[in-house]
Amino acid sequence: MKTKLLLLSSIFLAGTFTAFSQNPNDDCSDAETLTLTTTSQTVNLDLNQAVYNNEQGCDTNDIDDYTNFWYEFTMPANSNLYINVTVNNNAALFDACNGAQFYCFTKNKLLTDLVGGQTYKLRIFRSQTAGSIRNYFHINTYDKIANDDCANAETLPTLTSANTQIQVQLAGASVNQDETCAGIIEDDLADAWYQFTMPITGNLFVDTPNGIAIYDACNGNELYCNASESSLDAFKLIDNLQESNTYLLRLFSTEQHIFEYPFQNIIVRVYERAANDECTNAEVIPAITTASQEISFDTFGSLINFEDSCGGLPQEDFVDVWFEFTMPNTTYLNFESYQFNFFTIYDACNGNEVSCFAGVEQISGLTPNQTYILRVFQRQTEMFHPNKFFNIYGTNTLGTNEFGSQDTTLQMVKNRTLSITNLNVHGTLTLYNLMGQKIVSKNLKPSSKQSVIINVGSQGIYIARLNTIHGAKSLKLVIK
Repeated sequence: MKTKLLLLSSIFLAGTFTAFSQNPNDDCSDAETLTLTTTSQTVNLDLNQAVYNNEQGCDTNDIDDYTNFWYEFTMPANSNLYINVTVNNNAALFDACNGAQFYCFTKNKLLTDLVGGQTYKLRIFRSQTAGSIRNYFHINTYDKIANDDCANAETLPTLTSANTQIQVQLAGASVNQDETCAGIIEDDLADAWYQFTMPITGNLFVDTPNGIAIYDACNGNELYCNASESSLDAFKLIDNLQESNTYLLRLFSTEQHIFEYPFQNIIVRVYERAANDECTNAEVIPAITTASQEISFDTFGSLINFEDSCGGLPQEDFVDVWFEFTMPNTTYLNFESYQFNFFTIYDACNGNEVSCFAGVEQISGLTPNQTYILRVFQRQTEMFHPNKFFNIYGTNTLGTNEFGSQDTTLQMVKNRTLSITNLNVHGTLTLYNLMGQKIVSKNLKPSSKQSVIINVGSQGIYIARLNTIHGAKSLKLVIK
């Protein structure tokens, strides 16, 4: 029989004496009964009645003064159990008093494959030295999902270019030691499997913050894998899937990230192979004039290639589409687009690179009435923005973008010094490198003339972009 150390607190107020008794459920035999549902419930711990004993925690190497709170529950169905122990608390699950210990943990935990109709004993315990930051824990069940292995993959309806929504609750899957992507170190993973047949030859788009993988069959070849678990990396594009082929889609999450997105509405759609994702199939831009025309493009149907961006820069994974245009009888050709849209002008397919830039550019030296090839491309990781268009027009003067009624100018006056004149409103000056990555940003106050020192660590070509309520202006800078 264990010896209990009863902690007494005596308070003499108006002649009265108060003593705290022991926990009513600090023995397994006195376990408090919980009724579990899929709705999270909060169970309070009364630490004013804490009784501490020097005993074992999770294993024989874990001996400390612990206070115990015992609970019992009967699983309503074959399902998973989630316990958020909260700060400083620990938990252990048993099949009976003095029975087998199934789990013991100090962090939030998903307890998988518990049996419906079976009664379990739950011990919540805390060290005397741990403090009392959280005097409660949370508990709820998750219904099992049927498709948590490839053999039971759920068949998706016929995919189209419209969104198909998949509802998935990875907290209902079994958790197993497994690889995320082939060759990547194993982790505790939960996954859900789906089967689909490509209606077209093209690309598959998936919107999910979970990791995904594509296979040609169960235990087959891994065709694609992205193990990122972040809302910032929610969009995935899998290219070059073949019409009428059946594929397996695996959605997975590491156990530690399951409860960031325990229930998800996954979006899936398909895109036909882009007609102009090769130079030989370049789309012809209508005759260019001094009036700006907007050209839309879409890279969701393009192949993903590890290739050059601008000449001399490192290769990366890019998607691109191709256009053909004839230079108008003007001195300059102007482009206006989003900073993560990139452009290269060639004199022919597989020809010479004439110009390469990002976002906004004014180009000189093109020959009037000559035909050129335009490649519009994006990094695979930056292609999921909505600004898939560019404006193009010719001018005979070295100009700047229209800025409403403001005649604001940007000018490089010497190396690393930018002059800004006639800025009549507050603005933000942002510096990007040639690949569209933001280097630095500075807020500007109204001024008739001001200078900004460009503090960058290396030489190269940069884009300075000034944004105000009247619009935006950009200038290419060559830092020596």
